[in-house]
Formats: sequence, C-alpha cells, structure tokens
Amino acid sequence: MKKTKSGLGFWPSVGCAILVVLSGYICVRIEVYNAAVGGWLPRRANADGWIPKWRTLSEVVFRKAMEKEFRAQWEEAGNDPQEFRTTTEQQRQIEQSQRNVRTRNSFRNFIGTFGLSQYVLAPAAMIWAIVIATRRHYALRWRMSGALLACVAVICVGLMLYRDYIRSLGL
Repeated sequence: MKKTKSGLGFWPSVGCAILVVLSGYICVRIEVYNAAVGGWLPRRANADGWIPKWRTLSEVVFRKAMEKEFRAQWEEAGNDPQEFRTTTEQQRQIEQSQRNVRTRNSFRNFIGTFGLSQYVLAPAAMIWAIVIATRRHYALRWRMSGALLACVAVICVGLMLYRDYIRSLGL
C-alpha cells in the first residue's frame, strides 16, 4: 500500500500541536497569575542592581506581623495595650492581604514548576513546528498548521524570555 502525500505529516503535526497547546496553556496561566498579583513579572532589580530572591510567605507569620503593626498603632495613639482588639476593618485588611499572599505563593510555585518547564517545552515546540512547516514532502495543510503552531510557539518563547522565569525566582 502506497502512502499518499496528504497522509504525510499528520502524526508529527498532532504531536507538535499537543506540545504547543501545553506550552500555550502554561503561558496563558502565567499571564493570568501575573495579572492577579499585580504584574509581579518580570522582576525588577532593586536599588543595588540585583533581583532579590522570591520567597514564599507563611500566612500565620504574615497575619501576626500585621496584628503587631495594628497593636503598635494602637499603643502609639496612647491606648492601653491590654484593651487592644482588631477592628472589623483591620480584620478585612488582614484577610485581603492573606488572599494576596496565597495567590503570590501559588504563582511562585507555578513558576517554579511549570514555568521552568517552559525552557524545554517552548523551544522544542518551536523547533518542531518550524521543521513541520518547512518540510516539502508534507501536504500543504500540514505545513500551514506547522506555520501556525510555530507562531504560537514563538510567542511562548518570547514571553518566557521577557518574563525571565529563572531570574525572577532568584536562581
């Protein structure tokens, strides 16, 4: 049985599409997380010119620090430290800050796992898609799908390099 030209390129295109979709999903997820935490990436250098290590925060320690700050404000106002109670507004501020800390910690963990995998997935997807797009013996529809996949993979590589996941983690 002779293979026709139209059948060539189907399985390589499917494999490449799976790789590009996975890489694209990771890119979109990182961008959504980044928007949720207020544009954390790309990390900027501080006044000394270096990027500080991105650490996770404990919610309990963070809560205690905020309560300590509210207690200090209470005492600074000349009130008795024994009578200190957090107000509902202060409780709301603490809960909002804890949600932000949780989101930031989740984002850091996602970058530390899936974000770093982009350094392998996205370039591999891009190279594979370019190979499919430039193969003359593949049918035109597979070469066109390879070109489309290559465009998506190039965007993923560009975002990976722009957001600089490795340096953002402080590695």
